[in-house]
Amino acid sequence: ELTTPRDLEQKRLGFERKKEALDHFTQTGRELEIETAKDRLDGAKRNLSYFEEELKQLLKMYEEDGTTEETEEIILKRQRASVKSAQFALKKAEQSTKWALEKTIPRRAADLQRDFDKTLLSYETAKVNLPRTLQLKRLAVEKAQRNQIKADKKLAELEADKKFFQITAPADGVIYYGEIDEDSWSLGSTSKYLFVDGSVPANKPLMTLVQSGSPLALHGSVGQADRLELPSNASGTATVNGLDDATFPTAITSLDNAPNGGGKYHVAMEVKLPADTPIVGGMKGKAKLVTYRNEAAIIVPKTAITTKDGKSTVEVKMADGKSETREIKTGRRANGNVEIIEGLAVDQVVIVPDSKK
Repeated sequence: ELTTPRDLEQKRLGFERKKEALDHFTQTGRELEIETAKDRLDGAKRNLSYFEEELKQLLKMYEEDGTTEETEEIILKRQRASVKSAQFALKKAEQSTKWALEKTIPRRAADLQRDFDKTLLSYETAKVNLPRTLQLKRLAVEKAQRNQIKADKKLAELEADKKFFQITAPADGVIYYGEIDEDSWSLGSTSKYLFVDGSVPANKPLMTLVQSGSPLALHGSVGQADRLELPSNASGTATVNGLDDATFPTAITSLDNAPNGGGKYHVAMEVKLPADTPIVGGMKGKAKLVTYRNEAAIIVPKTAITTKDGKSTVEVKMADGKSETREIKTGRRANGNVEIIEGLAVDQVVIVPDSKK
């Protein structure tokens, strides 16, 4: 607001001064410089004529005496030198006058005209741009003021919302940063925003409360193949990393019938722990579950069975040393062995290809 009028006034003064200089040169200065150049030439001519006339009169006067004394010779010599200097001065005046009339004065006129045109353009541009620039800055200030009002309002709302961030646990327990879902505990991106001035993204679990005295359970997930083999009442033993020598009885308490987004099925297991157990929530363990048990089962290696046209057979070694093909009915498979439900009896010898037994 202060500098714009000053800048515009400075442009106006510069324009007026250039105009005055051009007008003065056009109306008065040019003719004066031309007359001055010509007068310098005329003065040189006059000086030469004066010195020549004086030399002429001296020569005439000394010739009438009939004799030329030494002093008169000196005077004549000096006068001839003056004539020679005047002749050189006239030569210089002629050249400088010609240069001034043909070059210096026209160039000065062109320079003054260019300076005037340039200053006029700058002044006319300033009259358009400076007010426009000032108006743009006014609009920018108004926008900044509006943004400041919005920022003040947002700050007031955030300060009002601050009371909602005073989180109080509903019960005594342990706070776990991140999310504890059905079968895992994950910090997720918690480490990216749990710091001073960190920005918490929307709809992201920040922490999980595990209430004191809550019974510990083992959670995990299984793929489709294991889910097909796993009965909902399976039991077994569990071990915990760091306590490899200790095993704890475990049994399934919950087994999902639908997979999660990763194609896994959630499994929840009860683990019987001693009262003084050092195990706490968040620790990792492994469970070994019995999926099938048949104490009287007959099993043979998978490689001993031949399956063709939907029928399974094995080669049985007879008492006479010969072999006989027997059709069998198979059951469960595990660890490279197959359960035989029908077709074989205990103590029969089954031939395994590429085996000495």
